Amino acid sequence: MTLLIDKIINLFKWPVAILAVINLPYLCTEMVKLMSFGLKPSMWPFWVGMIGYIVLWRLIFSGRGWGSSLPTLIHECIHALFAIITLHRVVDLRVRWNSGGHVSYVGGPGNWLITISPYFFPLALLVAMGVSAIVHMAEINRLLLLGAVFGFEIVYTWREIHPQQTDLHKVGFVFAFAFLPSALLFSYGAVLSFAIGGFVQLHWFWYHFWHGNIERFLSWF
Repeated sequence: MTLLIDKIINLFKWPVAILAVINLPYLCTEMVKLMSFGLKPSMWPFWVGMIGYIVLWRLIFSGRGWGSSLPTLIHECIHALFAIITLHRVVDLRVRWNSGGHVSYVGGPGNWLITISPYFFPLALLVAMGVSAIVHMAEINRLLLLGAVFGFEIVYTWREIHPQQTDLHKVGFVFAFAFLPSALLFSYGAVLSFAIGGFVQLHWFWYHFWHGNIERFLSWF
């Protein structure tokens, strides 16, 4: 079963990349709209949290061992999560102090989605969104939390995407260059929508994204 799933996912690798390129202008436009909402005065805690984390990382966290091992742990957890989603059994997950990590799974050679998932899937932000939805907290604290984790994700992504990254070599830099911009805009747009208006705004973002895609698809015929 896992071999079949891997073959199907790998079959859609380049069609997904082409769709990502087609969607990039639309996603850029949607992000501009979201930013106009995000710059409302009531959103200041979100931006304070984001900028605050980036400043703290630059001054403190980047020089500490756990400041490097935490992103590595999240990176490997995302690999493992997508391996499980595609029905691979994870048998090993290791994170070495300030020296990288490793995930092993069985049930086939894997697929491009497992390989590239840590570079667009905002696991830390999804956890923060879940916490903010479940735990009752003041709006200012909710926005500070989401902003700080958003800052973490920005730093994490900036550190992870570089020419020496073996995962990007594995999927190919042409594919990564075509796929990741749209994937990141979609992920960050969803989180920013949630920060602005909770699940209602998040639903609006997803609905307009898929509705816009259907309209563009039908316009080709």
